[in-house]
Amino acid sequence: MTMGTNSARPYRVIGTSPVRADGYDKVTGKAIHGSDVRISGAIWGSVLRSPHPHARIHTIDTSEAENSPGVAAVITSADLPGIEPIIVEVPNTQHPFGVRGAGEVSIAPPPAAIANAIFAAAGIRLRELPMKPSRVLAALQIGARA
Repeated sequence: MTMGTNSARPYRVIGTSPVRADGYDKVTGKAIHGSDVRISGAIWGSVLRSPHPHARIHTIDTSEAENSPGVAAVITSADLPGIEPIIVEVPNTQHPFGVRGAGEVSIAPPPAAIANAIFAAAGIRLRELPMKPSRVLAALQIGARA
């Protein structure tokens, strides 16, 4: 729809500069935001991550944090439930490795990471692609017999 300068405007908001009721308070710092609210008894959480992206953490000494004033709890991965991975095979002839779905990436490094994890855990080296669950299970069964 083309509108000339002499045309009547069919919209009430589009093309206008409405006055924001909260605008003055926001620009002067008088507005109250969620981070300004303090609730008595609330516990604030913080996450401390490793500074190394691919490091293996062997032990964590949390005693200093646990003994710090105001600390309610210190949680590590040992406090969380284990994750049970489930491999779901969904054939897809449109994809070079025959998979699709959540977590699928457009590059091939995941099979190398999976192969290295299997080698580290079971001592079995997998090199054939696509690395289908049936091949992984067969290799693990052969390795268990050896």
